[in-house]
Amino acid sequence: MIYCVGLGPGDVNALPAKAHTLLTSNLPILLRTQRHPCTEAGPLAEHFASRGPANVIPLDDEYETGRTFEETYDAIVERVLRTHATRGDIVYAV
Repeated sequence: MIYCVGLGPGDVNALPAKAHTLLTSNLPILLRTQRHPCTEAGPLAEHFASRGPANVIPLDDEYETGRTFEETYDAIVERVLRTHATRGDIVYAV
């Protein structure tokens, strides 16, 4: 299963309970971007840091290397699907 969750406008306290539960679970997490208020500071950022880079994977590099929007999002889809195929259930946070 690929769980897609929204990070919202930035306040971690505004996240729905299910999103918070998934983001604090032991499932691998792929972050559309690590440049988000929920992921840069606070308890969620601390949780992500404690999980390590193998379990919390930012996809910012896809934005830095993609030449077009389509190329960037195709690469992100490929990465999400590849991670799911090799690791099972994952969370994709946008």
